Amino acid sequence: MSDAGDLWEMIGELKDEETAQVLTRLYCLYDDMVKADPNNPEAALFFKHLENAISFCTECNLKRR
Repeated sequence: MSDAGDLWEMIGELKDEETAQVLTRLYCLYDDMVKADPNNPEAALFFKHLENAISFCTECNLKRR
């Protein structure tokens, strides 16, 4: 498994459409985990972090306008 630094570099090398595909794939993986176990703490934490990241980015974009 790659370490966090290597993964960060790999993310930086992705094209925009590939970045969207990675996000979609992660979402689907964790969504499947929730479907298999609605109380899965790992999946719940992923969705909490995802929601926070979306809110953060949305707020930053609003402040730039």
